[in-house]
Amino acid sequence: MAPINSEHTVYGKLWIASLNINGMKNKLTVLLRDFAYMKLDIIGIQETHCPGNNTADFKDYKLFCSGTTSNSWSGIAFLANKKIEKSIIKFVPISERCGLLYLNTKFKPTIIVNIYAPPRRNERLNFIDTVTTLIDSLPLRYNIIIIGDLNLKIGKSTEYINTNTIGNATIQQPNNIDSKKLLDYCKTKNFKIENTFFLHREINTYTFVRANQKSQIDFIISNIHAWFDDVIVSTIIKLSDHRALVAKMTIKNTWGYREEIDPNMTRINFLKPLLNRKQIKVKSQEDIQLFDQILVRKRENFLNITSNGNVDICWNLFKKDITESYNMLPNMNVYLRREWLSNETVGKISQLRGGNNLNRELWKEIQKFLRSDV
Repeated sequence: MAPINSEHTVYGKLWIASLNINGMKNKLTVLLRDFAYMKLDIIGIQETHCPGNNTADFKDYKLFCSGTTSNSWSGIAFLANKKIEKSIIKFVPISERCGLLYLNTKFKPTIIVNIYAPPRRNERLNFIDTVTTLIDSLPLRYNIIIIGDLNLKIGKSTEYINTNTIGNATIQQPNNIDSKKLLDYCKTKNFKIENTFFLHREINTYTFVRANQKSQIDFIISNIHAWFDDVIVSTIIKLSDHRALVAKMTIKNTWGYREEIDPNMTRINFLKPLLNRKQIKVKSQEDIQLFDQILVRKRENFLNITSNGNVDICWNLFKKDITESYNMLPNMNVYLRREWLSNETVGKISQLRGGNNLNRELWKEIQKFLRSDV
């Protein structure tokens, strides 16, 4: 493996996308123009129909191909923006349906896996086994992002919604029998299907559109859910039956944020961004059990998002439940932000403003109150 150059790391905002192009010949010029217009950083392309493994340079992007070895309708490729080219560690073509792009991201390097699953069920089952075996063999020190056309309908099973494997933005459609194998693997390995966690209009949810047939078969899967700000289907590119799946990410240090409560943790920062920067120190097993109740309420409120139909209302209910459970916790140290000026100080200032002449004694009292407030 090539050594990681710490001088060239990707940090901050990162835009990635996935698109089944159904043959890249005679479409590459339009693709490069549209991708540059959308300001995408990394694009995973499936069904390129391009032979051989090669690379090519263009004005704004560099192309990495893992092409076909025969006349089959497959092949995958990566398009990487020239701005992050030096952050690419290496490209590994696995087969005509799979390829890896190693990216030097800050805090922890990342591997982007681009896959194109076969449409036939028997072949797809074997392909899923091959991909999961490949992912298990990757080093643990890497983040994993899987993008591509899986040719699967995952459905909307509450079993996987309750475990946060999929979200409520999943389309209610009959799932493939073999999709359970993928979902069970994601549940076991703590992967999340990211585009099912962000609610959008119907036109920005379906990834495959052909006449009256609409489905959600292209996905972005990862084990770094905290990096994803949004995942949406773009309608700008319409060169095939598939639509581009675009993810907006923020590369950041996610240490300290947990989905589950660890009894051995002395300080839990899970509620930190929700409760006005309050910090909670757990002192007993009862506090930990109460935190478990908070997490249960959190999941219940997320399950009600679709039924209520208004995300803002559900979010307010979510915060209300969190706050109520938070107030139930005994024996904790809470650091609250107090008002900058006390009521006594405000009263003295009003008294000073009401007089015609400057009262020096009153002004000295106000200064004394101000020093105590600060």
